[in-house]
Amino acid sequence: MAFAPELSVVFFSLLAAASWGSGDFSGSVASRRMSVASVLAISHPVGLVLLLILARINGEVGIEPNDWIWGLVAGAAGGIALAMLYRALATGRAGVVAPVTSIIATSLPVIVGITTAGLPGDVTLIGFGLAFVSVLLVSASGAFATSGLALALGAGLGFGVFFIMIARLESDAVFLPLAVARLASSTLMLTIALGTRRIARPSSLAMWGAILLAGTLDVVGNMFFSLAERSGRLDIAGVVSSLYPAVTITWAFLLRGERIGRWQLIGIVLGLVAVALIAL
Repeated sequence: MAFAPELSVVFFSLLAAASWGSGDFSGSVASRRMSVASVLAISHPVGLVLLLILARINGEVGIEPNDWIWGLVAGAAGGIALAMLYRALATGRAGVVAPVTSIIATSLPVIVGITTAGLPGDVTLIGFGLAFVSVLLVSASGAFATSGLALALGAGLGFGVFFIMIARLESDAVFLPLAVARLASSTLMLTIALGTRRIARPSSLAMWGAILLAGTLDVVGNMFFSLAERSGRLDIAGVVSSLYPAVTITWAFLLRGERIGRWQLIGIVLGLVAVALIAL
């Protein structure tokens, strides 16, 4: 059963948000006990192998020359952004990083989408506004910590560049362009880990599981986002997929027993309303 384009972009974007939010939670668990460089130096090559296997299964043999450029830039930007995000989550600054990161990361593709495709309908614009408010409320967790602002700004810019570069891919292939991006981020993370001598082996099977799960879910999220932006407008894909903090907080509530505040709960509900409006 095929979805209409308007619903396909929302559907794939929701799957991207679910994957990224779950992967961020798993990555933050690992980053509390290991350096961020070590976590990413292991998880990103695992994601690269997974993408190459999927490309082989899907019969993908090549990509457009320009896609090498877009993919490498996307991978480098996304890798740096993820490192900043994991660092922030591991040190307890998620209340600052999550809203700022999401808003900046979303704003860039929204600006590009509106510039290239024009303004969406009024109902969709209302959905955009509710989605922004939702991200702010979901990420509210207490006092403002200015020490996390630089990480938030850097992560948001990195993810925004990743979204825009992925949207520029020209190939019909799905997995090979993402593999190029993962090659760039894997090389970057391994270089940083080896150069700073911060690479270490996971100390338990649980740590291995958290790292591998984080790498896999990040790849799956990237794949769904790529499918989303190919199905419809970049700004819609960016806004809906930016609701990933709600997923991270939900996992923290279920697995860590962390309390979901009243405003966070309201934010989650607003996020669902925003998705419904954008889908309409």
